[in-house]
Amino acid sequence: MIRTCFAVLALMALSAASYADDTFHCPKPGTVVTYGTGGSISFTGQTGLICDIRSGAKAYRRVLGMVSSDFELDDARAQQLLPLKVGNEIEYTMKMGSSHVTGEGTDSFSMFYMRINLKVVRQEKLVTAAGTFDTLVIEQHTSALGHMQGAWLYTFWFVPELGLSVKESYETRAGSGPARVLEASSVRLPS
Repeated sequence: MIRTCFAVLALMALSAASYADDTFHCPKPGTVVTYGTGGSISFTGQTGLICDIRSGAKAYRRVLGMVSSDFELDDARAQQLLPLKVGNEIEYTMKMGSSHVTGEGTDSFSMFYMRINLKVVRQEKLVTAAGTFDTLVIEQHTSALGHMQGAWLYTFWFVPELGLSVKESYETRAGSGPARVLEASSVRLPS
């Protein structure tokens, strides 16, 4: 009987640990990440899998602390990546609009589609000015479909324990758009 109780308790503990690995958490409110470019962001809260972030006076939201909410990655889709582990992947298509605005108003508007593929590609130990981190490298391949042309690669070096990425790169593969790399120079956790 006692062995059975210990076995049940051990299974319950393993189940709880497994569930904990499936959950996602944003950084604690008040966590500040400063980048080598001099800019910084402050995490202010969490709703589902969306982190609320402030940069100066501007507030914005990032799904899983990484992906812009502009990419329509909702909780149900994002949940498919959890637990974050190498090989997990989701793909979806979203509808977007494009307009050309002149001083006299909008002179054209068109709809197009974007194909988004998010994949956890590898584990990597990353050394930054903010410290050394065990990261999961997550790639977001985005391509325009139809009359709009373009393809972009967003790469995130995500630290699961902190709930944030300490490095991000943006690369235009086809079409136009700026290339840039943001790397954390400091991560300050609230006391």
